[in-house]
Amino acid sequence: MIEFTSVTKVYDGRGKSAAPVVALDDVNLRVEPGQIFGILGRSGAGKTTLLRCLNHLEPVTSGTITVNGTDWTSLTDKQLRSARRQMGTIFQHFNLLGSRTVADNVAFGLEIAGQKKDVIVPRVAELLELVGLPDKASAYPSQLSGGQKQRVGIARALATDPSVLLMDEATSALDPTTTEQILDLVKSLRDRMGLTVLLITHESDVVRRICDGAALMQDGRVVEQGRLLDLVADPDSRIADQLIPLGRANEELTGPSQLLSFVNEGIGDPLLSRFTRETGIDVSILGGSVEQIAGHKVGRLRVSFDHPHGDVDDAVIQDWFREHQVTVSR
Repeated sequence: MIEFTSVTKVYDGRGKSAAPVVALDDVNLRVEPGQIFGILGRSGAGKTTLLRCLNHLEPVTSGTITVNGTDWTSLTDKQLRSARRQMGTIFQHFNLLGSRTVADNVAFGLEIAGQKKDVIVPRVAELLELVGLPDKASAYPSQLSGGQKQRVGIARALATDPSVLLMDEATSALDPTTTEQILDLVKSLRDRMGLTVLLITHESDVVRRICDGAALMQDGRVVEQGRLLDLVADPDSRIADQLIPLGRANEELTGPSQLLSFVNEGIGDPLLSRFTRETGIDVSILGGSVEQIAGHKVGRLRVSFDHPHGDVDDAVIQDWFREHQVTVSR
């Protein structure tokens, strides 16, 4: 649905002697149709620039951005205005018009698109029902909670029936409970409407709760990307370390340790006990977590192995856990 190919964005430096600023550096990124895809990264990593280049608020310096098979970087201004209706955007600070009612805020994009009132009125009612605010049509933004404001923002973003929904730190101004409600709403809308969702966030909890895929940005580059389940099963994944943080054990205190990674496998006491019974090797759990990610149970455990009557055979450990779909790594 969305593909960045060798995209670079360079801003001119401020002042005569200032060096140019490379905001995006040879970015290659692919988002499949129907995915909820998260872009993780710290402030200044290039996340927002990526989003602004995607909806063409910023022209790219080089490279191409393809949306649903169309190269957006080659479109004329008129074609681009039409193409942008394929995208709806949800903002961090809601960006609602305080002088307009909830219904009028949702209708705003339809008015700009030239729709007539007999089309706008039922569409707005349908969207407010969809986001759970049918009784707030006549209210003003100042009368709404943060979560309600964001629901209005979602309804407004969906007004032109887009195929892609962009979320720019859309939950960072909300409390944890409201964040969960908004994320669950977005996921249900994706399932119901067949949307592709690209979200920008610095919050690992957001990615862990609803994303199917993710990418990590650093200094304007995409340093890691893929399906979330593939990433969390990879012991070397930096995204996995953010979603299920373990770090490395202090071997001076614990001795040599290894990481067990699994998806949809029971790594609880029965499996570890069975391993000990069958191999004679004891297992000590040094740390770990089991999480629900992309609808699957995912776990990472840092453990140490000890044989009471001799040295531990690493080949035995690797073979046994591989047979039970568990990855073992340092």
